[in-house]
Amino acid sequence: MYSDRSTAQPVLLVLGAASPTGRSLTEALRASRKYGNAHLIGGDLFENAYATAEERYDTLVRMPRYDTTEHVQILRNVIERYDVDACLVLAELEVIALSGVDLGIPTLLPDPAFCRVAASKQQVFSALQPKGLAPRYVNHLSADNAADQMERSGLRFPIWVRSAASGTTSGVGSFLARSQSQLDTWLGVTKLPDIQAAELLPGRNWACLMIYRDGALRAFGIYERLAYLMARSAPSGVTGNISKGQIKFDQSVLDVSLRAIDELERLSGTKAHGFLTIDLKETSGGQPLVTEVNLKPVACVGTFCHQDLNLAEIFVDCMLDSHATPSHRVEQYLQCYGSEPIILRDVDGGCLLVDDVSLPGFGEEVRRPVPPSWWVHRGRQRDR
Repeated sequence: MYSDRSTAQPVLLVLGAASPTGRSLTEALRASRKYGNAHLIGGDLFENAYATAEERYDTLVRMPRYDTTEHVQILRNVIERYDVDACLVLAELEVIALSGVDLGIPTLLPDPAFCRVAASKQQVFSALQPKGLAPRYVNHLSADNAADQMERSGLRFPIWVRSAASGTTSGVGSFLARSQSQLDTWLGVTKLPDIQAAELLPGRNWACLMIYRDGALRAFGIYERLAYLMARSAPSGVTGNISKGQIKFDQSVLDVSLRAIDELERLSGTKAHGFLTIDLKETSGGQPLVTEVNLKPVACVGTFCHQDLNLAEIFVDCMLDSHATPSHRVEQYLQCYGSEPIILRDVDGGCLLVDDVSLPGFGEEVRRPVPPSWWVHRGRQRDR
């Protein structure tokens, strides 16, 4: 039993601790008035060794992969050894693996039936496209007969191609194919087992972060993706993590996301529960359509850390004390994030928020951007 802790502060186990999402969410927890002094245990494979030296967590525990036979037993041992109060599961495949598993402590994970539907891009698109919530698409593209599949689907080039496998991240398999020859070449090069093609959506790129408890939306956050880290290293220009974005509110993005969750609830026969993220792209006419449903938060979650609406804090609240978390209110969101701060990220640093990034002419002095008055960057080692 772990005894070196304050009885007033919970012990929180963060699985996926070394990922950009885990490290971002931890920053938001450190900014929380309720959980800023919680004892944070980071659980991960730690293939990213950098995370072992950052001092974001009070304790680090090396965990096995989610699909190994010893995973659940080792997890239960860690929970007992450190007297963990709640477990935050941040990797999608681990969410799926642990959904329905009783760990003896709060986790806020979706129902297994919801996971099966939401993790399948094929089921998501087949459920949402007839409702006008997703683009036209074709699944299981094959290098052997892609031309026939394209002709039967009615899709026209250019098209967006990507991996449709569960848990895929960082733009795996993503490519903008402008012709049949480009598509055939890409399919031959990638050799991924499950490829999906969809009509190209040329408009803005959105993410809608949503925290549900028993079918009720408790909080949300919306941002627009503007540019990606190391975009030139990927043929698609999409690497899965942004270098620049902007926190915004868009009613259409929220409405489409809510309708999408309603459809997935209907299809799975379960209520939405947990931290979900809807990815959306706009048509040329400005209509947002769902391109993906993630069973987890995404890497910019840590920027939504306003003291009056901190998504990481609400995530834990929904585990430990559901009565302490009000249902979502657009008015409160606009009060906290209505100034539309800009998100900046770099490979070697955490997220930063600033009010503006306008640049002067060549040879003129660049002024340092001003962060929002409520923003406290906690990327450096925190005081102990």
